[in-house]
Amino acid sequence: MSAIAANCDVPVSVKCRIGVDDHDSYQELCEFVDTVVSKSPTRHFIIHARKALLNGLSPAENRKIPPLKYEYYYALLRDFPEVHFTLNGGLTSIDQFDCRLVHP
Repeated sequence: MSAIAANCDVPVSVKCRIGVDDHDSYQELCEFVDTVVSKSPTRHFIIHARKALLNGLSPAENRKIPPLKYEYYYALLRDFPEVHFTLNGGLTSIDQFDCRLVHP
């Protein structure tokens, strides 16, 4: 991420799932975020609130079958107040969004 940031004129962000296969604990997600933040200027993550299953599901199924874990997103907001997080995954209407949880 540092190399990308050094070669562009706009802030860089990371879009990621909350985990992959059996690597889907909240602790593993925190370690990933902490590693990126501590080693680069990245301060914006777009969090797809479900894990990816690499075997047995099509890309379309991967967008629907693994359960959404919005609690991971909300915990990231709490645990990394210096980082901007954007929620991605499963939201289909503005009514599903809780405006009180917008992170500046």
